[in-house]
Amino acid sequence: MLLALSMIACGTPEDTGAARLPLTSEVDSITGRYHLVLELDPDPATVGSQSGWIGLSENVEGAPVDGALVAGGNLTGTLTAPEEQGVDALSMTFTEDPLGTYGASWDWTIDGYWELRIVIGEVTEDDVATFGVLVEPAD
Repeated sequence: MLLALSMIACGTPEDTGAARLPLTSEVDSITGRYHLVLELDPDPATVGSQSGWIGLSENVEGAPVDGALVAGGNLTGTLTAPEEQGVDALSMTFTEDPLGTYGASWDWTIDGYWELRIVIGEVTEDDVATFGVLVEPAD
């Protein structure tokens, strides 16, 4: 039920020389165990209040759980603007909703390129995934 995210449609950001992640609404975790889908409201992201939901599924090739949403996860997020000096990182905890997705709210403080790093907490070891997001100026 997650909607497609139009972060890619925001246009090509200026080339600042900094390494950027792809602007996408879907990523795999660094271990490859999880697939995450990000939905933002508003979309495209603009400076100010933001809500975000993450659909978390397991990548277990050939198993019945492959692609099924993972319930009972522990997701925390950190937002950074790596190209902007002096912009404080923002942290949030994502709360699971009855639809099996995880939601949080935050405020974008400036426009430009941001990274949303998600830590997927596990009993045995944590896993991480990072989204690149381009935030547009407020109207």
